[in-house]
Amino acid sequence: MKKRLSSVLLAMALSVSVLAVPAFAVDTNTFWQDNAEVLATQNIFQYGERPFREGLIPVLVNDEWNYLNEQAQVVDLNRGRFSYMFDFFDGRAAVIDKNTNKVGYIDKTGTLVIPCQFGYHDMMGTVYTGYFHNGQATVLKEYYPAEEDFSNGFPMMTSGTWEVAHIDKNGQLVDSYRTVEGMSAGLYLIGDNGYMIDQTETVTEPTYGQSTVKIKGYTIDEDYVGKMLIEVTNNGDAPDKGDLFYVAYSKFMEGSTLIDAGAYVPNDLILQIQYEVDANATKTLEVPMGFLPEDNNLTEDQMEHGWTHAENIESSRTVLAQAETPEEAAELTEFFKAAHDYGEMELTYAPDSNGVTILAKPMSTTQRARYLDQKLSAFTSQF
Repeated sequence: MKKRLSSVLLAMALSVSVLAVPAFAVDTNTFWQDNAEVLATQNIFQYGERPFREGLIPVLVNDEWNYLNEQAQVVDLNRGRFSYMFDFFDGRAAVIDKNTNKVGYIDKTGTLVIPCQFGYHDMMGTVYTGYFHNGQATVLKEYYPAEEDFSNGFPMMTSGTWEVAHIDKNGQLVDSYRTVEGMSAGLYLIGDNGYMIDQTETVTEPTYGQSTVKIKGYTIDEDYVGKMLIEVTNNGDAPDKGDLFYVAYSKFMEGSTLIDAGAYVPNDLILQIQYEVDANATKTLEVPMGFLPEDNNLTEDQMEHGWTHAENIESSRTVLAQAETPEEAAELTEFFKAAHDYGEMELTYAPDSNGVTILAKPMSTTQRARYLDQKLSAFTSQF
C-alpha cells in the first residue's frame, strides 16, 4: 500500500479541547427514525420518500407544505402562500400558488424568483411539476388532470397529451412549447411524494481517501479556543470520506508572542480525524487543539490571525498521515494505539462530535522523540 505523508514545521502550543459539530450529510432514514416521534408532537410529518436536497426536505407542517433542515427545524419558506412545495434542485424549488393554482419557483430564501404562471399534472392525487436539471426545468403550459382511456375495453387512467417547454433559472423560455404524450421520458418531473419519473438520481457511492490534504496552520477564536486548520480538497465527481492521523511531538516549547513569556504547553496527543467532503469541493477542517487562558490579554489582531501567521510557525515537528482505504485506516489505528504510552489517560476510542478520536498519549519528553522516530520508520516502510 502506498502511504502519503507530509512533514511540515508548525507551531503547537495547544492541547485537546472540543468544538462545535461540523456539518456532514444526513441519512434520511436515520433522521426520521431519530426525530419522527418528536416532530409528530409538533404536527410535522413526512410525505413520501426523498432525501435531503440542498439541506432541506419538504414536509407537512400543520397540514401545510413547508421545509425542515437537517437539524429538524422548520424553515418557513411558505409564509402562507403555497398549496404545494417541492424539492430544491440547483437552488430552485417548484411551488404552486394556493390562489391561482399556477406553478412558479422559489430560491432558498423563499423569494419567488420565477412567478407562478405554469401548469402541473395531477395523476390520481399525485401532483407533478418539472424540476431543474442541467440548468433547465420542464414547464407545463396548462393544468393537465389524468384522463380516462377506454380504448382497451375497460377504463384506465392516462396522462393524456401536454404542451411543454423549458425555462432557465431566470424563468425565461429556452424553447417553444411542443406537444408530448404526457409523462414521457426526459421531462424530469417530480411528484409531491418525491417520486421522480426519469429516475435520474442514482446513488453515487463515496470514494475513500482520494482527497488532497494539507495543514494550513492554526488559529484562535473569540473564545480562546485553538484550532488546527486542515484543508481537504476533493477533485473527484463523488463525495469522499476518509481518516487522517495527526502526530505532533517536540520538547515543551516556550510560547510565541501570543502567550506570556514562561508559559509552556505540551504537544502530547495522537489524533484520528474523520472527514467527509462533497464532490469537486474543498472543506477546511477546524480541529480543536486546546485553549489559551483569557488572562493572556491577546490583541484583536492576534485573535484574528494568531497562529496562521508565518512568523508564528515554530519548530514543532508534525506528521499528517492519510489512510487510502478503510482497511488501511484500521491498521493505522492499531499502529498508533500500540506505538505510545497511555499514561493515566482513560481512552474510549470513541470519536467526539468533530470526528476526532484520541488514540494515544506519547511517552515522556525525554523518550518520545527517539521512540516515535523508530516507530515511524517502521510505519513508513510498512506502507
